[in-house]
Amino acid sequence: MTFNPTAHGTAATVTSNVAIVTSTVATVTSTVATVTSTVATVTITVATVTITVATVTSIVATVTSTVASVTSTVATVTSTVATVTSTVATVTSTVATVTSTAATVTSTVATVTSTAATVTSTVAIVSSTAATVTSTVAIVSSTAATVTSSITAAASDDVVNVANIAIIIVSSTTITIILNASLDIIGNPITLKYGL
Repeated sequence: MTFNPTAHGTAATVTSNVAIVTSTVATVTSTVATVTSTVATVTITVATVTITVATVTSIVATVTSTVASVTSTVATVTSTVATVTSTVATVTSTVATVTSTAATVTSTVATVTSTAATVTSTVAIVSSTAATVTSTVAIVSSTAATVTSSITAAASDDVVNVANIAIIIVSSTTITIILNASLDIIGNPITLKYGL
């Protein structure tokens, strides 16, 4: 099933939390370019993802803006992180296999484009038990921003029951979208996609 809310705003940071048990850091690649235009500096932060047991809360947003410079850093990575790739206009973050609790992945990535940027975050859960994924992404834009969120079951035998969808506007510059879902996972991955 897919949940695609849309919102408009002008906020600032991107925070995303993923909790993982198995460790081993794969690859982190970051490429930053500079765009000369009319606005200041944009920093998109993809922060921590915590995975524990039972509900899915998805707070997502995207950024489109014309800016002058880009700041890109990759912060602490503890646990199983597949690949983080950052280039001008695209950020891809993948967290593979979750089998238990307690671990933290923190990555800070800045992306700037005069047209559009994309943030993709995938959490693969290979467990017959449920898990909790919480990710937070704020909005920074010189114009309007679009929020897109989708939850896709990996196979037809996966059961994803979604309830209590709420949209909360925290301030005039931050849009918070909360999606509460109860997951009954039968040995297949659940994928959360964030995109512009």
